[in-house]
Amino acid sequence: GSLKSTTSYMFTIKTDVTTKEGSIIVGSTQTKKPAEVLIELADTVAPTMVSAVYLRSDEDIKPGSKSNILEVTMSEDVKLNGASSTDAKLLDDIKVTVAGSNIAIDDISVDPSNSKRLLVTLNEYVNISQSAKIVAVAEEDQKETSKTTHITDIEGNKLKAGSNTTATNSKFSTSVTPANTISSVGVKTAPTKVAYLNGENLNLTGLVVTLTKADGTTEDVAFADFASKGLTAKTNNNVANGAALSSSDINVVITHTDSGEVANQSIIVAATVNPTFSGVLQLGETTTGSLTNGGLATTKEYTSQDTSIVTVNNVGAINALAAGTTTIDYVGKDANGVVIEKGTVTITVAS
Repeated sequence: GSLKSTTSYMFTIKTDVTTKEGSIIVGSTQTKKPAEVLIELADTVAPTMVSAVYLRSDEDIKPGSKSNILEVTMSEDVKLNGASSTDAKLLDDIKVTVAGSNIAIDDISVDPSNSKRLLVTLNEYVNISQSAKIVAVAEEDQKETSKTTHITDIEGNKLKAGSNTTATNSKFSTSVTPANTISSVGVKTAPTKVAYLNGENLNLTGLVVTLTKADGTTEDVAFADFASKGLTAKTNNNVANGAALSSSDINVVITHTDSGEVANQSIIVAATVNPTFSGVLQLGETTTGSLTNGGLATTKEYTSQDTSIVTVNNVGAINALAAGTTTIDYVGKDANGVVIEKGTVTITVAS
């Protein structure tokens, strides 16, 4: 027969046992001690798969319920020999097929509560109404160069090649992440307005984010539907849509409340820097007045709103051309050409 555990036995022939001829059997003619021999019996039985079930996150089976974890019950206690749960050489030990397609495996681990069970995490969620066949791959058919089976019993006997089982049922488990759990949030479409003046109100019209779920499916959500999908959006200074911004607001943080996943949308809030004008311009004056500016911008641009009254160049030099009042607009940009300052100054030319 076969043994399922390694055992040592001491075989002893007592001194009151005699041969057919009547001779006493002893281990030593000098000491007359009983004859003894230590027999080592080794476990040589390869573990096999007995059964399998899907683990589901729903307490009750629902239409379309999905899972990405299989619980495989083995014939005896098993371990992962010389491999971590995500090693490619380990993941090559078994193959999972659903509806005729091979499903990639992300993780194989021993159930910490029962070492006769393997927990097989699939690379994708599958409908639990579909049967999943799990097969032990023969070493010569494994894709990894090691071509060694790393799922063994406690004694080191390797999982029997060709051993297989099929999962046709499921059971509830809290260890399964629901298929619709949000795994990431990303900005799909930026808000229509991303550049502001200091003090302007945040306007997130046009913002669309994409929610990616644990099963790989996605859902696009427009800003108007954020609340119903558990999403919030506030700037890094906690400014909500419709509230006034300051120059220290640099991005909008979109958060999915239940999962804690976040996405960021950059915005620019230009600081208010109003140029000043020294001196009075007179009609027909031929001298050039100058604008002064204490801003930090690398590039400073000035534009007259009415060039029939005054003109201005980008160093702030003004020419008075006609009597009247107009406004000069200022835009300051950083070294990357991003607007960081805006302002205005009113210029009057006397008649």
